[in-house]
Amino acid sequence: MDNFYPYTKEKSLYNKNMKLPLLQKVEINTIEEELLRGIIKKNSLNLIPTILLFDQLDNIPVEKAIKACQKTYEEMELNPILPYPTYIIHQPGLSQNYFPELKSITDAPKHFIKKIKRVKKREQALHAKATTLSERINNHNLNEDLNYIKTKAADNKKLKVLCSEKQFYLDLLEKIKNPPSRAGKEAEE
Repeated sequence: MDNFYPYTKEKSLYNKNMKLPLLQKVEINTIEEELLRGIIKKNSLNLIPTILLFDQLDNIPVEKAIKACQKTYEEMELNPILPYPTYIIHQPGLSQNYFPELKSITDAPKHFIKKIKRVKKREQALHAKATTLSERINNHNLNEDLNYIKTKAADNKKLKVLCSEKQFYLDLLEKIKNPPSRAGKEAEE
């Protein structure tokens, strides 16, 4: 009986894989926390790249809606950058640095905008591997990882400044020890 439906096993394997990371657009039309949670869960916002659109807000300032989305993300312990980014379209006069911003929808990374094709066996196997790696990323504390990266970047910038200062002093010492010959310059003049 098990062999009667030969595609059942393959179909269940396909359902276990994550979605293709294609950019999706999600309309935000409320600032109520429970409704935002429902929108986030329904659209799997942290599992695929997303653009949040705030065009359907009725008499609600965009800045307030973005802050509500930020608060919901923080309460659900989601990261707006990893494993896939959640973008917003840049709004004039808006000052926020939680979500990555795009000037327009067409400025989204091109690798997230693809035409859907039929998945081959080899690609399906790669999807299974990507799912495993995606799950490992979700098991990390992303905020700690991002803070670590920021501190390392700051340390590397300081090191670069110190190295360039050291090179300047080494060049200066070299010039003091071996001054360029004045006789050659005077002869030329």
